[in-house]
Amino acid sequence: MLKLLTAGLICVAISFAIFAEDVKPEPVVSKPLPEEYSKKTNPQVAEQLSAEIKQLLDLLKQNNKLFKPEPVLSNKFDILNMIAKEVSPLLEVSETPFANAPEINKTNAEIYPIFALSDIEAIYIRLDYINASTIAPLIDFATLGKDKRENAKACIFDLRKCSGGDVGSMLKVLGMSIKESAIVNFRLADNQIFAVLKFVLIGPETSGTGELLAASLKKAKDVVIIGENTAGRPFAYKQFKLESGTYVNIPQLPQCMKRISQFPVKPEVLSSPRPQTAYTVLKSSGNYKKDSCLTTVVDLFKALQVTRDI
Repeated sequence: MLKLLTAGLICVAISFAIFAEDVKPEPVVSKPLPEEYSKKTNPQVAEQLSAEIKQLLDLLKQNNKLFKPEPVLSNKFDILNMIAKEVSPLLEVSETPFANAPEINKTNAEIYPIFALSDIEAIYIRLDYINASTIAPLIDFATLGKDKRENAKACIFDLRKCSGGDVGSMLKVLGMSIKESAIVNFRLADNQIFAVLKFVLIGPETSGTGELLAASLKKAKDVVIIGENTAGRPFAYKQFKLESGTYVNIPQLPQCMKRISQFPVKPEVLSSPRPQTAYTVLKSSGNYKKDSCLTTVVDLFKALQVTRDI
């Protein structure tokens, strides 16, 4: 019944957008959309659907007060937003232009060499940005002798401040870490050097390509996501303007996407992402006691080891 109601509302909304307002979608930047989008249909169809939906809602309310009340559709933006969210929660509709932030391009992003966190025989990988330079330490790690790599029983991907980067570099990280992702396609590396237990640390500052990396790792084998919800902004956006004046903000999905995941990325284990221990302090002293996420990692790892030993 609810599916019928949703379908009916969407049909009315589409009719409303197409012929009641005579909207012809016209991108601000791109080429005009195909002519079929502006073709008119019989207005009587919308009137009939509107009457039937009203009867349906009245009937539901008469039968049981637990059914949801009539949806609030005070203006066309409510209707268009309803349709957009049915297509994808990432779509946005507004009567005013969107202030899209420019894509972040850190050519001189901080590079963090990999090191071992001695307490749990885990390697620590911090990425605040993802590009060829910042993932170079991961590739260099692959050149180490196999005996050194095998000493690591786990790895920690610290993405708490990872705010962007290029998708190609992100796919290389995935290729070295997991065999398959539920949301992106990638090529397996010749040597999966991080095919061990993985702890991925996330938080509100995890966005852009860093957020897409976290989503791609989630639910893969031997991966545990720790921290707080990510920013919910994994893609760059491009806005379009309909002839009626409505603005539509559409995420620009990379070609590697298999499906659109749910954003923000939610952790499997809640832990405060702040404070984040400074890289230099962590590497020189190994002191992570004030870092809630790292403390959680250590506790979980030790608990898992005890479980496996029993």
